[in-house]
Amino acid sequence: MLRADFPAGLSVLADRYDAFIFDMWGVLHDGVQLYPEAMRALQALRDARKKVGIISNSPRPVAFAAANIAQKFGLDAAHYDVLLTSGQLAYEALRDRPDEALQQMGTRCITIGPAHETQPYLALGLQAVADPAAADFVLCTGLTPGKERLEAYRPAMQQWLEQGLTFFCANPDRVVMKQGVLNIAGGALAEAYQQMGGKVRDDFGKPYPDVFNRALESLAVPRARAVMIGDNLQTDIAGANGVNLPNVWITGGVHAPELEQLNIAKREQLHVFIDAKRLHVTHIMPQVRW
Repeated sequence: MLRADFPAGLSVLADRYDAFIFDMWGVLHDGVQLYPEAMRALQALRDARKKVGIISNSPRPVAFAAANIAQKFGLDAAHYDVLLTSGQLAYEALRDRPDEALQQMGTRCITIGPAHETQPYLALGLQAVADPAAADFVLCTGLTPGKERLEAYRPAMQQWLEQGLTFFCANPDRVVMKQGVLNIAGGALAEAYQQMGGKVRDDFGKPYPDVFNRALESLAVPRARAVMIGDNLQTDIAGANGVNLPNVWITGGVHAPELEQLNIAKREQLHVFIDAKRLHVTHIMPQVRW
């Protein structure tokens, strides 16, 4: 197996790739603010006439995600060519109902997540209900404020299971890192519900191929000349592997606590860690920098 290399910064890779595709959370920002070198790297890529994409497992449809990152982080369309989110694909799935399972799922839903995230979906004509007996499915965009632990959802999950409700999840991430603290995300609820025997639809965003292929099509560069930059091995890197896309693994993101606990810091240890997960990593960097 080819071993990953350790570039000092993205400038080392500038001649190798024409398009740089970034994950958001854990790569460009920590959930609250941009990482210090992130904006500098994006601006340097633009100055070098490189194409820039962002693929995020944000549950927000693209228009809402674009407005959020512009307001919160100062990232606007001048900084990237393509923005795609799991929320956009989930939104389109509920809007267009492209398969029989979605067509039969109904329109009455129990909503899980902040109101500002679920509202765009309700605008499709869905009806929010509280009683599982009156619901057709569960719509999850993330954790409901005030309920940040998986155990808080288990009694409700049992009720959903008894009613045979499908758990529709717009964010497949199991965990996120917020200012150095690991937290569960919507995908963790989907995983737990599936383990209980429930039906789940969370095949939107990373690691699923569609979001990568759509980004590559929009960027219009050969696959070998594009690189995915992500911190999550299960979503960013596994997804890149699935579509034969070169990648940069950012070790300072969601896996940082695990690496610290296992006392993994040396390059050979990182190779062993990656091999155990049966993944191919092209490049390794501690954080995004030019």
